[in-house]
Formats: sequence, C-alpha cells, structure tokens
Amino acid sequence: MPIFLSDRQCCGYIHVAMAEGLKHSPEGRMLIESMAALIGYGIELENTSVTDSLTGLYNRRYLRKLLEGDDTTFGVMFIDLNDFKVINDRFGHEIGDRLLIQALIG
Repeated sequence: MPIFLSDRQCCGYIHVAMAEGLKHSPEGRMLIESMAALIGYGIELENTSVTDSLTGLYNRRYLRKLLEGDDTTFGVMFIDLNDFKVINDRFGHEIGDRLLIQALIG
C-alpha cells in the first residue's frame, strides 16, 4: 500500500504479509489504507513544523533541535534586504515572496 503526501508524491509503502491462502478482508484493507493516509499526514505535519512554508528552508526550531547536546560548530548567516517592505507595499506580497525566494536560492 503506497503512502502519499498531499501533492500525491509517494514517500513509502506499507506491506502486510498474510499467511499463505489468506486474503485481506475489505475492512482490513480499509484499515491499511487509513494507516497509510495517517502516516502521510504525519510526515507532512513533521515537515511543516520544521520548515518555512514559503522557502522550504529549515526554521530555528529545527536547527535548535538539531544542535541540542551537540558539540558541532555551527554558523548562521543573516541577510537584510534593504527596503523590502517598500517592495511588498508597491508591488504586492506575491512579488515580494518571489523576490525573497530568488534572493535565498539564487
């Protein structure tokens, strides 16, 4: 049984083996389908809790968790886009979002 994300991307499978000669009941199949859907929702929820929805970059919460109890050296870079508010006000947030994404991914 495939596990799908909301964009219909397959991210895994559930396999339930039955003893030889046995078949899944309709109720059992529905249960497996429900489990696959719940797993897909859980994966998406985890992804949205650690990434920025616009850029897809990891957020501060994820980075803190990643570094918790770790002695690894870590660097952070801040970028200040001068007068970014003016761009949003003049051209709208959709254009501002596009500009922000381009600034982040190059």
